[in-house]
Amino acid sequence: MNQWQYLGTYTTDADGKVFVPIQKPEGEYQIRMVVEGDLSSVDGYLSVVSDNRKAVLFDIDGTLTLNDFESVGDYLGVDKADPHYFAKETVLAYKDKGYQIIYLTGRPYWVGKDSR
Repeated sequence: MNQWQYLGTYTTDADGKVFVPIQKPEGEYQIRMVVEGDLSSVDGYLSVVSDNRKAVLFDIDGTLTLNDFESVGDYLGVDKADPHYFAKETVLAYKDKGYQIIYLTGRPYWVGKDSR
């Protein structure tokens, strides 16, 4: 898609969650939600895949990187998270086999840009 598409107005539930039914063909999409009151917004990403698409999930800290605490040094700018030996090659091998790559992290939202 090369332009935004309005999907409607939705209200969060008591837990602050919202369900938005989206029907899109296979592909990668950027989703933007805008709060009507103050126009603040948040971006998310949606992958639509076929039912039989294989996927592999990688945790970032302590799995692809050496330990859970390296993200702190990354954020403070005093250290860089070191990957496990062959972490990049392992991820790329799954990608080359056609797997959908999914990254999981418990990192806080304010390091999201650097984590990506």
